[in-house]
Amino acid sequence: MKYYTSAYSSAEDLVAIINQRLKVEGWTELKYGDMPDPRIGKQLHISKNGLHFGLRSLGAYDPYVDYYAQRGHGQKGVILNLKTGFDGNVAYASQPGFQYSPKCYLESGDKGVCHIFTTADYVLLTTNYSSDQYSSLAFGKLPVLVGDTGGQFVASTNAYEATNRETIFANASNFFGVYLKNSEFTGFDRGDRTCGTLSTTSRGSISGFPHAHPGNSSFGSVGTVVRSSGLTGGYSGLIPIDYFTFFAGIYSPYSQFPDIFYVSLDVLEPGEVYEIGASRFMVFPQFKKEYPLNRNAPHYNLGLAVLLDKP
Repeated sequence: MKYYTSAYSSAEDLVAIINQRLKVEGWTELKYGDMPDPRIGKQLHISKNGLHFGLRSLGAYDPYVDYYAQRGHGQKGVILNLKTGFDGNVAYASQPGFQYSPKCYLESGDKGVCHIFTTADYVLLTTNYSSDQYSSLAFGKLPVLVGDTGGQFVASTNAYEATNRETIFANASNFFGVYLKNSEFTGFDRGDRTCGTLSTTSRGSISGFPHAHPGNSSFGSVGTVVRSSGLTGGYSGLIPIDYFTFFAGIYSPYSQFPDIFYVSLDVLEPGEVYEIGASRFMVFPQFKKEYPLNRNAPHYNLGLAVLLDKP
């Protein structure tokens, strides 16, 4: 993936940096400016090859701050919504498809450093704030194994409407969403909870990394992998990020990211680049690197390894 990094001084500044970089990478700015009440923050609407997304900054002031402060919801960062189009005559929350999209959220803190990774089809954003804290958000065209079966996606470690955090690419409804648009079907899927016209009983659903919350028995295999001392280096240490479709009791491979992986952080340092043969990987925690090591949900001591383009 192409790599770019920049310091930011606020959530609004972070939106501006993302906008500037994505335009360089071929994204189109459809609208960028203040929300109707400028105290709320900036809004950005972008598109590329028929994909549409809306971003807005969230800072010190928000109509919901007093309410959500009681619940620990995100208060400083960037919210991203998956959209089905753009209408310049309606408000941010009335954009096409907005009502079905999760409010995926990139935490910014007061200030920090943003790492932007891009391919022709999708984007990964990672922030490092408050010294050792991290947050990640990904969006774009879902890389599917069979052509003309996919659509656009959004996934994050943080969600505006959730008090917990999740492993990125988990199939959790507030942290993951897909808008399928192909020759066979058009509709939304948000992990285990489907929205819009997509139904688990008629079309199946998309599943990925198990829900990363305590007490979920389905993460046992993940725990086994990250506890393996033999998987601390080399290609064997890279855990693929896969999605599956589920229909009539059967799972089928559906999507795999070729340049983003989970990786154990036991012996790796955040922000460093590691070489395996001719390949270079930059690694980050999903939340923070824990001392002592934390292999419980939602951490698993798993970070992200991003395959960098050759210089």
